[in-house]
Amino acid sequence: MSLSIIAAAGAIVATATTAYFSDTETSTGNTFTAGTIDISVDNQNPWEESNPYTLGDLKPGESDNINLTVRNVGTNPVKVSKKLTGMAGDGGTNIYDCALVNSNCIAYDASSEPECVAECGLNTATPTNNIETQVLYSLDVEVYNSQDCTGDKAWWQTIYTDEDNLASIYTDYVKLGTIPVSGCMKVNQTYKLNPLADNQFQGDRLTFNMELKGEQLAQGEEGEDTVTLENKGGAPDWAINSTDGINGVLEYKTTGDTFDFDFSANTASNQAYTLIYVGGDGNYPAGSSIKLGEATASSNHLSFTGNIDTGSIVDGKVWLIPSSDYDSGNTIMTGWHNDQNLYETSQINYTKN
Repeated sequence: MSLSIIAAAGAIVATATTAYFSDTETSTGNTFTAGTIDISVDNQNPWEESNPYTLGDLKPGESDNINLTVRNVGTNPVKVSKKLTGMAGDGGTNIYDCALVNSNCIAYDASSEPECVAECGLNTATPTNNIETQVLYSLDVEVYNSQDCTGDKAWWQTIYTDEDNLASIYTDYVKLGTIPVSGCMKVNQTYKLNPLADNQFQGDRLTFNMELKGEQLAQGEEGEDTVTLENKGGAPDWAINSTDGINGVLEYKTTGDTFDFDFSANTASNQAYTLIYVGGDGNYPAGSSIKLGEATASSNHLSFTGNIDTGSIVDGKVWLIPSSDYDSGNTIMTGWHNDQNLYETSQINYTKN
């Protein structure tokens, strides 16, 4: 027992007398700051609810506009979506007694004698108040780097043309695009009464709410953003073809040493395709483009991943194009087959750490 105690004491002494060189540096006053996501509409923040828009006295073939100016008043790029809610149709002001037309056919009031005659011809006992089925809707957006929406357009796209029926598209959020920091978006909307709408829709009325939503880019657990690529019709509108199932999905990390992404697409044909960041000049033939990846479609589908050193990207465009239309060595497009291309529906923003 005595020897054990002495050995333990010796160990304590040895540890206590050990020395080493060291240096300590301290960083003080460090901060962690959350960014802001905030939009204003027509210089109102919050948007004024007591001043609704009114589109009135439209006849078949006539149209009216509700145009909005959305500004990014936060500190980060913001993705903007739009939705219509609370859509309801009614007969409007019913001041004509339909019994004057045919007491055995329709026993309710309408806006006019022609409306009574038209609805009586349908042999209905209730009004036909679904005028939303006769409203044709168009929507396009323009994005600017200035707060007052002046100067050259940084980006634009046509989402709906007036061939699109309002009743079939209003229920979901429509992605309008991304507004850069201190930037501005013009939202141009046209509501047109179908030229084929007949007398049964005379005097009818439609009410609805408009909702605009601004969101941060990165919404995944690891800071991922998602952008949809769509095929688009030709000039002059370049409208999105959203119902044909031909599209792509790009998921990418908004920050990192490299541009890390996953991409998948349903393509127009089975051939080799190249995914490119269009480049700083932003237009065909994309002289400063960067090749992100390449794959050959099978059964009109392809997918691949990548991590490319692109440098930081601000409000950039990403396209999927046939590989035969791209010179990888010179990073330029050499051909143009619009029916095979997929284009961004929102700009991408990536910061290289």
